[in-house]
Amino acid sequence: MLNAWDPQGHLAACLLLDTAPHAFLTYLIGAHSRTHYTPYASDLLFREMITIAGRQGKEFIHLGLGVNEGIRRFKTKWGGAPALPYEMAAWEEREGVRSGVNDLMRALASSAGTSMSKREFLAGLPRQRRFAMLWEIEKEGRKSWIGGTAHFFCYSFEASFRKLFNRLDTVIFEGPLDQSSLDQVSEVGRSPDPGSPRLMDALTEEDIRRLERVVIGPRGFWARLLGFERLDPPDVRYFLSETRHWMAFFSLWSGYLKRRGWDQSVDLEAWHLAHDMGKAVAGMETIAEQIQTLESIPFSRVVHFLRLCDRWGGYIRRNERAYLKGDLKGMMGTSTEFPTRTEQVIHHRDRVFLERMRPFLEKGRCAVFVGTAHLLNLLPLLEGAGFRVRRSR
Repeated sequence: MLNAWDPQGHLAACLLLDTAPHAFLTYLIGAHSRTHYTPYASDLLFREMITIAGRQGKEFIHLGLGVNEGIRRFKTKWGGAPALPYEMAAWEEREGVRSGVNDLMRALASSAGTSMSKREFLAGLPRQRRFAMLWEIEKEGRKSWIGGTAHFFCYSFEASFRKLFNRLDTVIFEGPLDQSSLDQVSEVGRSPDPGSPRLMDALTEEDIRRLERVVIGPRGFWARLLGFERLDPPDVRYFLSETRHWMAFFSLWSGYLKRRGWDQSVDLEAWHLAHDMGKAVAGMETIAEQIQTLESIPFSRVVHFLRLCDRWGGYIRRNERAYLKGDLKGMMGTSTEFPTRTEQVIHHRDRVFLERMRPFLEKGRCAVFVGTAHLLNLLPLLEGAGFRVRRSR
């Protein structure tokens, strides 16, 4: 067994090998952590496996018998070549079967050593919905897809994504979503420039207390007694006084959404699933470019949004309904107040996204995921670039 650990001591990836055969080493199974995803951890373990095979005088490495498009690409990446003739099969699963098995395994793993009733098991599964915010793109017979994501949501779309990804080679995102990249953004957000304005100074004490009530929820003896008090609520005053304005906005907004049961992330779910299914995954922007975009969010818009925190409940109810229906214009009606809906954050980047996704779309068998607000401008831009665009059924 070969293990790779991240700098914090978490298991990032592992390989199970069989070195018993005299002539060859067998790769039995490998896995990487979705919780503590570490770029290239699996690659480093494969390099170590190759080193072990050479050190032990093996003639070749046996990469297993399974063959489908994802497995074939994985094997050829490491220089694998077929030793025997084979016929590669393709199939389309019934929606929900594979994801149901995965949910079962997750539930069993999390409840090891404890008994679980059917009701408890079903209650522990992420709520699934069909992914409707999806468009089909075609040019010269080559088909791809573009979908609108949400950083935070209350449902999982894993079954829909699995069905879609079985038809793809490549999945593209706005930028990298691995843990290391997310940590870089967080570190910058928690390190404001000396002398830069703080949200704490732009809000009144009444504003701050109202924000605490909305983000943290009920507190005190009766809230604890009735189970309404959050165990680890976000420190509202810390974010307002010690972080950059955009970091405070995302942290407090996500803290509120989590309290309301929005504990899923559409883009992160798609990112991890694409890696798990062996797809080629790429980002269109660097972390530096994304941080530059975050810095462009107007301070005044964040202040205005936080002052309207008592309206957030209405925002998310309308947002949920529109997103589940794939109602793009309906969603835009619920989000014009958001601090990130600016020319720099949306329209300027749309033109960049178009140029960077275009080579992949022209090749076909690709899915692009961008924030839903980008689709309003990107869909006509794609049509203007010669692609046929239609709602995916």
